[in-house]
Amino acid sequence: MHFADSCIGRVVESLRQSDEWDNTLVIIIADHAYPYPYGISVSAVERYRIPMLWLGGALKGQKRVDSYCSQSDFAATLLAQMGIAHSDFALSRDIFAPNPYKFGYYTFNNGFGVVDATGATIYDCTTQSVILQGSAEQEQIGKTMLQSTYNIIKQL
Repeated sequence: MHFADSCIGRVVESLRQSDEWDNTLVIIIADHAYPYPYGISVSAVERYRIPMLWLGGALKGQKRVDSYCSQSDFAATLLAQMGIAHSDFALSRDIFAPNPYKFGYYTFNNGFGVVDATGATIYDCTTQSVILQGSAEQEQIGKTMLQSTYNIIKQL
């Protein structure tokens, strides 16, 4: 990871020194597929907490966003920032939109998790049981997102 980080740093610094920097947007988003850290369940919330960085001269300023969201929200967020319609991305939400309810959603083999400011719900679809009980709203959102995903895939 140190090597990858140093390579990314060199690329960003090279861009920063270039004439293109003022019109450049670099977006770095992590993945959670690697099994580190060991000892954390595949369903655990901690495994799915990942950073997303937006860097570049094209940004209007610095801002830290701590709202709950999902990797799938990236498409709608980026397109909305550019003033481009994003309704084709049915499961993507603009994280900067004034939505009253911010949540993160993730899936793992035969299950899902929903996380918000109040906590988390983790559901095992194989046993049709809750692994970690949060709110009834989280469970319903997770089931809706999972069913919506299947419906979209079925239409492809």
